[in-house]
Amino acid sequence: MEYHFSAFKTTDHRVKVASSLFLVVLLITSGVWYFEWPRYASIEVSQAVIQAQPGSLNRLNVKVTNLSREVYSAESRVLLSGRFVGSAVVLPPLPRVDLGQLAPDQYAEYRLEFVAPTQPGRYRLQVDLVREGVSWFASLGNPAPSVEVLVP
Repeated sequence: MEYHFSAFKTTDHRVKVASSLFLVVLLITSGVWYFEWPRYASIEVSQAVIQAQPGSLNRLNVKVTNLSREVYSAESRVLLSGRFVGSAVVLPPLPRVDLGQLAPDQYAEYRLEFVAPTQPGRYRLQVDLVREGVSWFASLGNPAPSVEVLVP
């Protein structure tokens, strides 16, 4: 039996895939793939819904807990940000917020500031960590909370 994963092709029952960002161990049992994604951080937001006037400046309190083994800092290029997802209107990501020195198993609270979209509608703001120039953590499987932004 052959197993395919991305660019890999193997007849082995265990495949290790590694990159500089993460390690994923794939276990194959009876021809079924099992993915176990590591968690890099816990991200909690202070509000589930924000009522915002078009183009207004808004603030959102965010608590980040470092669940990794590395120190998150500007030097490691890990920053807090957010992006509007799932909308027909393409909006730029939020400005990045420096985490300072966030050691493993430590948490800190931050304030994300963003300008509300100018077009009325319902928007979903996904709050996430980003390794600048590499990837959003949500794309690596880390849970990223969303906030509904309502613009009348």
